[in-house]
Amino acid sequence: MFRRILPVLALLGALILSACGGGSPAAQPSAAPAATTAPAAPAATAAPAASNLSGKITYWTAYLGWHHVERGVIDHARELLAWVESCADAAGNLPEQVAAHLNHPAMLPIWEQRWGKSACPLLWSHAAYITLATHVQ
Repeated sequence: MFRRILPVLALLGALILSACGGGSPAAQPSAAPAATTAPAAPAATAAPAASNLSGKITYWTAYLGWHHVERGVIDHARELLAWVESCADAAGNLPEQVAAHLNHPAMLPIWEQRWGKSACPLLWSHAAYITLATHVQ
């Protein structure tokens, strides 16, 4: 269970450090890997729990965008906001994750058979989107 929530805890820790002391040296290591390892299409990657499948998670991407806003990197935050918006379906619902740029595409049917499709709509994704959109303005 802990392996499943570790990435979420790490991201939340980075956000707390950013909010409590954006210039704190403790927050800098969290920001550096995110800035240097971001894929061409802006998005966060899935949790280690999805070790056979790595999609893009909308709420992590929105929180990463919020982190960039706090760092003053507004242009990248806007790109991340636009990517999250592009994930919405025709009714405006945001999913938990998007099956794009998969590490192991052949595992998607197995994943969906075992655990089902990605949750949509996901309240957490909408909350993260609203948080980012509010901070980008």
